[in-house]
Amino acid sequence: MAQPTSLATDGPTDAAAWRHETRARLLAARDSLPLHARRKKDDRITASLLACFEPLALSVVGAYTPLHGEFDPLRALEVWHAWGARILLSCGSPSRAPAQTRWRQRIEPVGEVPPGKLPIPDALLVPATGFDEQGYRLGYDYGCSDPMLARHDPRPLTICATYELGRLEAIHPRPEDMPMHFIVTEQGVYEVTERGLRTIPHPIDAAAAAARILTARAKRPVPARAFV
Repeated sequence: MAQPTSLATDGPTDAAAWRHETRARLLAARDSLPLHARRKKDDRITASLLACFEPLALSVVGAYTPLHGEFDPLRALEVWHAWGARILLSCGSPSRAPAQTRWRQRIEPVGEVPPGKLPIPDALLVPATGFDEQGYRLGYDYGCSDPMLARHDPRPLTICATYELGRLEAIHPRPEDMPMHFIVTEQGVYEVTERGLRTIPHPIDAAAAAARILTARAKRPVPARAFV
């Protein structure tokens, strides 16, 4: 397994400045990837998502549209949809407050579900500029994903799809930051445990872990409101 590429310092005196600088470095590194290399990485991530997360086939999956050179999830979403999953796509813009983030249905016929009546996602596929050894993601400083997750109990199964070049020892998480359940890169799939990242040795292990999270979530009452 590739060794972490740490851009962090121990205990930055200005955490906000550190996050801003680190985010800029990671975005620049990602932007410098040749197209063929990016496509190869995307192929590997897509293969891992499909091999390891078959339990999502009968779930409602919330996802994203790549805007900053992130992993493109379209092929995985199309396959999950063909398997029976319902796909929701975030349509909140970076300038909007977290409470204003909304979802629209994707791939299925437009207008099939009345506005405000979309189901709550069972799972979320989210991007990142970086991630750390404890499963926290470094986002884009829009302040949407983690506060949104915090408002929902039980929270959805969360899978962060990103590139290994964004791996850090620590992102120095803020109180509102929340760890993912899984991190998926071109190097493999990592489960987030109390001790940090654990490499998933076989797809069936990831599927079993994901199924346990989805089953536990299904046994808890979910508020009857739109996912916002």
